[in-house]
Amino acid sequence: NYTNERFGMDATLGNLGFRDSVEDLCKSLRLAGVQWVRERLDTRGYSESDGSYSIDNAGNSKYAYTMLKKYGLKVHPMITGSPEYLMTDEAKGDFVSSDLIGLYNLYKQMGDDYVGLVDSWELQNEPEAVYDLSPSETGDKFHNMMKAMSIGFQDSKSEALITTSGFAPVNANILDLFFRNETYKYVDVLTHHAHASYVDNVSLQTLPHTEPFNVNDLIEKYGVKDMEVWNDEAGMNIKDADDIKTQRRQAEYMVISNVQALRFAEKFFIYIFKHKQAGASVYDTKNHGPRRAYASYSAMTDILGEANYLGDVKGLLDNEYGYVFENDDKNIMVLFASRSEEHTSE
Repeated sequence: NYTNERFGMDATLGNLGFRDSVEDLCKSLRLAGVQWVRERLDTRGYSESDGSYSIDNAGNSKYAYTMLKKYGLKVHPMITGSPEYLMTDEAKGDFVSSDLIGLYNLYKQMGDDYVGLVDSWELQNEPEAVYDLSPSETGDKFHNMMKAMSIGFQDSKSEALITTSGFAPVNANILDLFFRNETYKYVDVLTHHAHASYVDNVSLQTLPHTEPFNVNDLIEKYGVKDMEVWNDEAGMNIKDADDIKTQRRQAEYMVISNVQALRFAEKFFIYIFKHKQAGASVYDTKNHGPRRAYASYSAMTDILGEANYLGDVKGLLDNEYGYVFENDDKNIMVLFASRSEEHTSE
């Protein structure tokens, strides 16, 4: 048990469609050193009747969240979509609802419904990505929706943190509007995403790092004080989950990206999945058994613990990287070197 709770994982247990293995998966997450778990809540199927909202009809999300809480894990659901009953005829097919009062009422009830099961709410997912906002929708419209959702949660019985939508490095204008529209005043945490694709025979340090593109620059530019930053979706796609070489490379990148991100992000959620197929994180989509990345993650969290970043290691060669962390009054040094065709880490 650590007070910092910096290690997260994107697990989506509530979306598996079955319950038989959920408790076992929760146990394995806890044993791996995971402290926060990112989930999904798709509101597009929600319905409304006389002011009462039909939420999580199948009960799978609440069951998964209950199991996660049973094993001492913090729950961080990402909300996506807008219910059809909140969309006008003209807006059918769009992503963002203009019914701000309707959104407020829905999220106020959601906050009440999930009291004790949710520790932070993520307000939508990657609005700047092409599969979310339609060409007719603006960033201003999205930020108005985010504000209405946030106020609904704040007026509910929920005491959970409120985070932004996870911003992806696709359209910087959407993120800039977050500051210009002062949406940051309605949330506790700014979240962002960063992924890398598997590439053969390329040194890992040349792949996209997990630094938040221009988040820190914008925080400084707009003079925002005490804005906590999480990277709550990051990792490396792999082409074949059954291939040993690609699994090993994915596991290596997972450790490297974690130690790099924890230099500036308060929390880091690894998102490990088969190429273009989101699954249950480090679990194979066929038999839900752990992959190599699970063992790497377990070793990393055990060694780093509190993971208080102290600084970079000085005097290394150009292809060498090193970071120093503190855990329980002990200094932990993480070193790795990278070459064009081989990668070694320890």
